Amino acid sequence: MTSFRSINYPQSKNRWLIFQESAMQFYGAGMLLVMLGVMLKVYLGQNVLGFALIGTVLSLLLGNLLAYSQLKRQVAEVFFLDKHFAVLSVYEILFGHENHVFPLHYASPSRDGTTLSIHYLDRIVQLQKKDWEDFELIWDWFSS
Repeated sequence: MTSFRSINYPQSKNRWLIFQESAMQFYGAGMLLVMLGVMLKVYLGQNVLGFALIGTVLSLLLGNLLAYSQLKRQVAEVFFLDKHFAVLSVYEILFGHENHVFPLHYASPSRDGTTLSIHYLDRIVQLQKKDWEDFELIWDWFSS
């Protein structure tokens, strides 16, 4: 078995920490909108407490949902086993979901400069060269 890890591979197995780090950017964007809304309500002389509480809760929920989606899409590892391969997301590594191998001849790899596109199960996965130290080796595995 040959395995390649991206720079997105989780260095620690602390699920909560990695999930919160991923959600932090979404929390910030959501709270920025809430703060702008609060400032507008203060300017108009309206009550801000209800808006601030509801906006904060919605911002946190939406941030968690977007972080979950991002971790499910973010490829962290590709491994090859004989004439098969598997693509693992950060979410699958952290939560230990079942991994499915896929025959290499169904991958239909294509390369466009710094992007490698492959077919995996029912989706098209794109690997960016900036995320993979061994990008050329991965391309060699898929193109051989």
